[in-house]
Amino acid sequence: MKSLEEIKKIKSTSDCLLALKERAKEIGRRCDWDYLSNVEWVDINTQDAWENAKETSLKDYYTGKFLLDSIGGAKNNRPSVVAVILQLRLAWITEYEISTVPELVLLDFALLSYYHYLRVNTVINNFEWVINRELFEGDEPKLSYNKVAKVDGFSAEEHINKMSESLLPSLERFNKLFLRNLKAIRDLKRSNAILNIGSVGQVNIGEKQINM
Repeated sequence: MKSLEEIKKIKSTSDCLLALKERAKEIGRRCDWDYLSNVEWVDINTQDAWENAKETSLKDYYTGKFLLDSIGGAKNNRPSVVAVILQLRLAWITEYEISTVPELVLLDFALLSYYHYLRVNTVINNFEWVINRELFEGDEPKLSYNKVAKVDGFSAEEHINKMSESLLPSLERFNKLFLRNLKAIRDLKRSNAILNIGSVGQVNIGEKQINM
């Protein structure tokens, strides 16, 4: 697959369009779960290869590479978004003192919620830009037509309905999922807390006295 820089250097318009189509097709394949599964299993044909794959995958999981690769189309996201997700993961592992696998899984759930929250919020902002342009910046609002080519309203109304009926509720759901997973991490750490008492001569609890 040619890079965008290589495609920009192509002088022929037809060759440039062909290269762009091939690139789009390959990117689509790389986002397909079945395609990726077939590609990865090709190199695993012995027990040693399988053991090596398990070891590599485990390292990728702990470093966050597995999470980023599991995000659909991660390679086509803005580098800043991918970098922030990875840095947040590393920072939260340190801040929350995450040390168990269940905690890591919950952290990944929280980060995925945050990632999708950003994506949905971007779509909402784009809709707002289109709505403002159609309603206030043009000569007159654009009309929308039904299947029989009759006017049934303004096209901006469709965007507004999508925002209010689908996008905004999705934003709220991802926000709740994010908070729920962070709370689950906190609750899990509390349940795993161990009270270590060393050499204590006397402990007073309320009116009762306990001699250790």
